[in-house]
Amino acid sequence: MCIRDRIKRGADETPDYEFVVSGFSWFDSSWAYTGNAHFWGKKARRILDNYVLATPLRFGNCGRGIQYLDEHWRALEHGHLLEERPAELTLPVANPTKNMVLSLEIAPHTKNGNPVNSTVTIFINGEDMGAFDVAGKQKIEVAVPFNPLWQQATMPSLEENSTPLWDWSPTPPPISRAVVVVRMELAGESAPLELLSLQIEPVL
Repeated sequence: MCIRDRIKRGADETPDYEFVVSGFSWFDSSWAYTGNAHFWGKKARRILDNYVLATPLRFGNCGRGIQYLDEHWRALEHGHLLEERPAELTLPVANPTKNMVLSLEIAPHTKNGNPVNSTVTIFINGEDMGAFDVAGKQKIEVAVPFNPLWQQATMPSLEENSTPLWDWSPTPPPISRAVVVVRMELAGESAPLELLSLQIEPVL
């Protein structure tokens, strides 16, 4: 079970950051940032942590990848649902390399257990990486196009410099300029897809 809570910073100009808590609240590992920042009663999406290569991200109500999703995903218990409207993930990569592969674990979403098929087109930073037929739970791997401007984009990560939550700074680390935007679009009458996990790995 997940419980939503906010870390309140005290200063009026500083937003309240929303977390989900699964497990004992005194363990930092039980807290996952949702990507929601609350300003004077309004909510905005804000990424606080750079993505570190080879770090697996899980999705769903308690997933640690929630902060990277836009508002077009629907949360389920163990994944996030891609429906008729295209949806995106935005990953500022802390330590980009020239050769990277994106791995997505996805599955068609069914309510009655009957087999269904889906076709999803994946774009990375606007570049069409192809359409993929999905008949069951599977992993899709695509190469991440490298932008030469990312060469000097190595940045710190909040997780690499983690501190106890009560000492956590309201000022996040600088967000990397090496941003990988993954856009997913369903074709035609495709069944909705569940995004279960994601990872970007360097290729040696």
